[in-house]
Amino acid sequence: MRSRIVFHAVSVFLVSVAFLPSPARAQEGSPMGSSQSAMPPALQPPGPVGQWKGSATIGMSLESGRTDLNGYQVMGNASRRYSQTGTFTMTGSFTKATTQPPGSPRDITVADRIQADGGIEQNYGTHAVLMVRLQGLRDPIEHMDYEITQITGFGVRLSNPRAQLRIVPGLALIDHDKNIRTENGFNTNYGVYQDFRMALSKTAYFLQWFSASHDVKDDNDYTIGLDSMLVGQLSTRFALQLSYHYEYESLLFAGTEPNYQKIITGVQVSF
Repeated sequence: MRSRIVFHAVSVFLVSVAFLPSPARAQEGSPMGSSQSAMPPALQPPGPVGQWKGSATIGMSLESGRTDLNGYQVMGNASRRYSQTGTFTMTGSFTKATTQPPGSPRDITVADRIQADGGIEQNYGTHAVLMVRLQGLRDPIEHMDYEITQITGFGVRLSNPRAQLRIVPGLALIDHDKNIRTENGFNTNYGVYQDFRMALSKTAYFLQWFSASHDVKDDNDYTIGLDSMLVGQLSTRFALQLSYHYEYESLLFAGTEPNYQKIITGVQVSF
């Protein structure tokens, strides 16, 4: 709970600061004594049309002694502009972790999760955006044999040189097997997606995502997800990444914890 409160406080503060006008200041050393605006760090410009760009991140967690824990996470994302206003996107992640409690003769798998999605983002004019995404998920620990989701949404986009905020309501068509007889199969959800990115300096930026959806027929079936990420560039290709992930799914296999969260640190490689 404390992590979520801190997350929301930081996100609201950064969004508020990002869209405030830049203060004017006197230009020191100017022979004419003129003034200019203090230039904030700008977001990286999108890549050229037809060219792929992206990054991959590897994070690990190793413990030994009272309890042995071996865990790792691999994350990747890529994008390709197909026009001046449209982009094709792909993301994926894999998490695996095992632990050996004291006295146990064998390792126990405590995390085994794979996610992937691909889609398009099409801008219209200055503020409108269309998103279409196909997502896949498998998590045996969560008793989720598979989940395939088709999401379509149309929303608004606010941006300036240093920040961008998007809010997109939409509809999700879901096919899943959660090992719950009454829930397996096809569902339709309505919901909202929101993301925010901001350049903090020439070498650091902040990213944040939030989504929520609700079944159109079942009041007890809903999901919430949020992510935040802080990236600091070490060079043009390498960066350090700190990220937080949280999700809540109300209806899962009996005895399965509906909350899922993790903090990841790792090295990011851009291409």
